[in-house]
Amino acid sequence: MASGRIADTASGALRFASGPIAQVSSSFVTPRRYQFSLFGTEANLYVNADPQGGTPAAPALVIHRQGEEAPEVVAVEKTDMIARHMASFAESIRDGAPPFTDGREGAALVALLTAMLESSEAGRWAQVETP
Repeated sequence: MASGRIADTASGALRFASGPIAQVSSSFVTPRRYQFSLFGTEANLYVNADPQGGTPAAPALVIHRQGEEAPEVVAVEKTDMIARHMASFAESIRDGAPPFTDGREGAALVALLTAMLESSEAGRWAQVETP
């Protein structure tokens, strides 16, 4: 455990109704380390953040398709996601534009995190109750 009352790491598995299983993990032990990996039957996708920048924006998205010798590397503009969300929120208020993320997505995330906590405490799979 960290010096507070929260766990240093969290890890879980998500089982989708359509069949796939995903692994999700987060850690306070490795600050400024942001990584996203998606493994599929036809391709794998990776995003790694700039360790010097400390923001969850990556300099590149790597797509490695099955049967291809080399992966495709797609440049990603480094951005401050908190500033981006705040600007989107302001634009929604000012201009009536749809927000970057809305209340439904926020409620769905809370439902997912609640189910993950329930699963951790019970030691079994938990159903996500979508709003």
